[in-house]
Amino acid sequence: MTDMKTTFLGLLLLTATAISAQEQARTFQLADAPRYSEETGYGYDLAPTPEKGSKAPFFFSVRVPDGNYKVTVRLGSKKQAGVTTVRGESRRLFIDNLPTRKGQFTEETFIINKRNPRISDKESVRIKPREKTKLNWDDKLTLEFNGDAPVCQSISIEPADPSVITVFLCGNSTVVDQDNEPWASWGQMIPHFFGTDVCIANYAESGESANTFIGAKRLAKALSQIKKGDYLFMEFGHNDQKQKGPWQRSLLLLHDQSENIH
Repeated sequence: MTDMKTTFLGLLLLTATAISAQEQARTFQLADAPRYSEETGYGYDLAPTPEKGSKAPFFFSVRVPDGNYKVTVRLGSKKQAGVTTVRGESRRLFIDNLPTRKGQFTEETFIINKRNPRISDKESVRIKPREKTKLNWDDKLTLEFNGDAPVCQSISIEPADPSVITVFLCGNSTVVDQDNEPWASWGQMIPHFFGTDVCIANYAESGESANTFIGAKRLAKALSQIKKGDYLFMEFGHNDQKQKGPWQRSLLLLHDQSENIH
């Protein structure tokens, strides 16, 4: 009898978990989507809502907590051919110039990291004034649809599986997610080359050296999010060598603080 009760309770727990996971997954149909607002928490954002047949780029934002998210976009249109590039947050590349014929639809899935400056109730990343308008540091997950003729029917967003490996990037302008064309750094391009088992979390910022990266609590934010099995890559030295004094100490400090994460 005890075994039967245990089995029954186990089945109930599995059912509840499955229902909870389904509730967390959200699908947005773009044809009738609203403009983003604090009330709706989702919608077209930053640029005009695209009209039917338009080839103009557009943005779509969803308010979500910090974390990794599995995003599935259904690209294509019944009425027109398309060529679509999809970027996330501050121009991280996920899909590059994907063509679809008129009436053709294709689903593409990727993993994206979203964050804000908050570390705890008493601690936050000290972002620079210019970063306050960056998409990387707000409370929204923002997707950009660009290309010669961007077409998207729907967007599905759900929390990524906890088994997804997160690769945290620490560095300067050679790594950072550059906001404006034509500038770009390697850190915002490599998401395009990974599947759904890896997520890139790019914490780099232009002008940073090892000591300013630590001082602004960027490393502390990354370490507050990292878990066993994740990776932390560091690229510094370009700005550090311009500093007076033994700048190598800052690199060693950065290494020491992140060496024994678990």
